[in-house]
Amino acid sequence: VDGDAGPGTLLVNTVEVTELPGEDAYDDNVASVTETLFDHGPNLRVRKSGSWDDWGEGTRRASYWLNVENVGDVTVEAVEIIDTYPAGMHLDGGIGINTWEWADWRDNGDHFTATLQRLEPGWAVGLNFGLIVDQDPLPSGLIFTNTAQVMLIPEDKYPDDNVATAVLTTGPNLWVRKELTAGSLLPGDLVTYTLT
Repeated sequence: VDGDAGPGTLLVNTVEVTELPGEDAYDDNVASVTETLFDHGPNLRVRKSGSWDDWGEGTRRASYWLNVENVGDVTVEAVEIIDTYPAGMHLDGGIGINTWEWADWRDNGDHFTATLQRLEPGWAVGLNFGLIVDQDPLPSGLIFTNTAQVMLIPEDKYPDDNVATAVLTTGPNLWVRKELTAGSLLPGDLVTYTLT
């Protein structure tokens, strides 16, 4: 980051792959990541995602991924993480912690706690685990919210990103996508859209 960039600056990094003839859609050929530059000091962040394993009738296991990051410019020692399971779910085995330093974790029945030795500025540690639902088969219309939290350290420059959730649902999941497939958005032009 440029030395004269001030707090609040938006940093945008974009990657694009060449469009090939015959592709079904081009909307996934470009991806961007936007970060906000915060002031100097400590800043921990957690990000979370999840998905059903082999989603289908009767599936009872979900996989979750956490990324705990030090996006500040101060080293943080003994980083504590709490992940609270959705009601009706329990841990399926252990927790994978992708770090080369000391780490420890404990299953407390409805949540786990994990401690990382430290996070230097720019470091990130990934955690992954599975949860099992007590019901089988799973009825439609259920909502499972999993919440992860990395400890709030004094003077954290952006405490709002210390908590992240992943929501999984059961039952039908409908979606729609609309694409401009022909024409230009100009006065008098004919445009064609494709709905999927």
